[in-house]
Amino acid sequence: MQLNTKEQLIRHKRKALADLINMVGGPVHLSAMLDLSPSTVASWVERGQISKNGARIVGRHPTLGFKFTAESLRPDMYYRINGDNE
Repeated sequence: MQLNTKEQLIRHKRKALADLINMVGGPVHLSAMLDLSPSTVASWVERGQISKNGARIVGRHPTLGFKFTAESLRPDMYYRINGDNE
């Protein structure tokens, strides 16, 4: 998937987080799986993106990391998006 604009990146990160939360059964289940506080996951939802550290944690998780890599949750950590850093 090519992300050419900031708007596409924002939509991608929101959808990736929603897909992750839906797959595990909700934000409380996700926080328990990752051994994080529910308020941490709630802050991700409120911001519309998982934190960079959260993306790394999910990417290394033995169950979730196969489907949700850090790169898929936060592509801005790995790729320059057109219009950024110019």
